[in-house]
Amino acid sequence: MNRLKLLVVGPIECGKSYLCNFLSESVEQVSEEYRPTCGVRIIEYELNTTIVNKPCKVELELWDLSGNRKYESCWPACFKGSHGIIFVYNPDHSEHIKELEDWYALIF
Repeated sequence: MNRLKLLVVGPIECGKSYLCNFLSESVEQVSEEYRPTCGVRIIEYELNTTIVNKPCKVELELWDLSGNRKYESCWPACFKGSHGIIFVYNPDHSEHIKELEDWYALIF
């Protein structure tokens, strides 16, 4: 089985956890209450897909990293072994663009 580790990063309250829940189909109903992620939340699920015209199963790990800077010292450890990054931000919050640039600079 193929295994993928994807990081989901971005500023506080931009929708990272919501996106992870949607992609993994891990919740039936969306809560209106905001609950910030503490540190990191790892969602694991299997995905049936096709790679080079062959059906296969992929074990996917979504690493939902908190955007709270108090966890910043932990972020580099989370980057190790990752296969991809999903950058998330809310365009309605102008400060999110600067924070997203900071995330990009930290990773690359």
